[in-house]
Amino acid sequence: MADFTQTLPDELCVHILSHLDVASLAAAAQTCTNWNRLAADNSPWRAATHREFPGDPLVPALAPLTAAVGWRHTYREVARIRANWSAGRCALRFLTGHTGGVWGLDRLTDSGLLVSVGFDNVVRRWDLRAMAEVDVLRRLSAGPNNFRAVGGDLVVGIHDGAINIWDLPSRSLLACLRTPYTNLTAMRAWRASSGLRIALGTSSGDVRILHVPLVHGTPVLDEAGTANYELELDETPHEDAVRSLAVADDGSAIVSAGKDIAMFSVSPPRLVQAFPGHTPLSVSAVTFDATTVVSGSGDRTVRVWDVASGLELAVLEGHTRTVSAVAMAGSLIASGSSDGTVRVWSRLDGTLLHTLTLPDPATNSGLGNPLSLAFDPTSIVVGLRTGSIAGIGRRPARRVGRDRCAGYCLGNGSDQGPDMAL
Repeated sequence: MADFTQTLPDELCVHILSHLDVASLAAAAQTCTNWNRLAADNSPWRAATHREFPGDPLVPALAPLTAAVGWRHTYREVARIRANWSAGRCALRFLTGHTGGVWGLDRLTDSGLLVSVGFDNVVRRWDLRAMAEVDVLRRLSAGPNNFRAVGGDLVVGIHDGAINIWDLPSRSLLACLRTPYTNLTAMRAWRASSGLRIALGTSSGDVRILHVPLVHGTPVLDEAGTANYELELDETPHEDAVRSLAVADDGSAIVSAGKDIAMFSVSPPRLVQAFPGHTPLSVSAVTFDATTVVSGSGDRTVRVWDVASGLELAVLEGHTRTVSAVAMAGSLIASGSSDGTVRVWSRLDGTLLHTLTLPDPATNSGLGNPLSLAFDPTSIVVGLRTGSIAGIGRRPARRVGRDRCAGYCLGNGSDQGPDMAL
């Protein structure tokens, strides 16, 4: 029988292959040299990726910016990540040094560093690749949630209304920003085009946004030691204390949580959406992106909300105590609870992929108590109440479904994908 691919244009052959599932595509690649060449085209793998992982937020993050990095690679990485979390193929390592609970974690992705803040009022930087401490910034008097690493700066909110801005590389105090608020309960900070912006939540339910101009990286304050101006929301969004704040990656929006959840635009500062649904117990953790808000609460649930409509999309149940930390990474949601577990869920359908019960080397017990999370699709860093930091990373990657892919979609060379920095 004649090979029809010899009589058709390559573009049409590739279009036909784009309708195959991954197993059939891999089998086609083994048929002959010409079919292997056609199956290596980006188009069939792009179609397979979007077909098997529809709406997966991880796909755009891994998608090739140029043809030099193919969709076959993207498909492989998404499939590996899902398979590893589902199978529980994780390596667990610990960092120790804090003598009080680790309530703040920020991952500086460009440098591979982790910044942590504990109830011992110590800020530490860690190299996640070497799993070692880099340096220590001491003598801080911050409170829970009042911490954010911003590039090379560390911003720490103080309960008496002052906000210290530290330079991490030099470990020097750049500025002490005085505010009229003595009831700060939450804080987040981020760089804007004109300087540094700091969102504050108070015990009375107010949300404020401060602006601090930066000149050559140094904060510029007036003679009274205050920021140049402040953006104030037109209404008090919460009936009780603000327990958690989250900021969009581009700084355009804020989500605040207390006994309820609200989203605001930054410019102009106004209420955009409200998210009802949790019981009257306070929401203890919140995170969001352009399409989804995820929250954890004392009602022991993780809830997923649609940003545009404010509708509740899913209630993730399984934790037996307060959900104290939540984070999103691509198509995954991670939640930490005082029941001593970290759970990884599918963001697409709410499926529980993996439950990890954390041991705690500080107490030699089988139960760690998560307070904070830093998450990317292949690893989780967890701050524990006793001061330990747990790193949960995938083991060296394995082939995903060799029988499905006939060894083709994951390549025919070495199967050892890069280890995560844990």
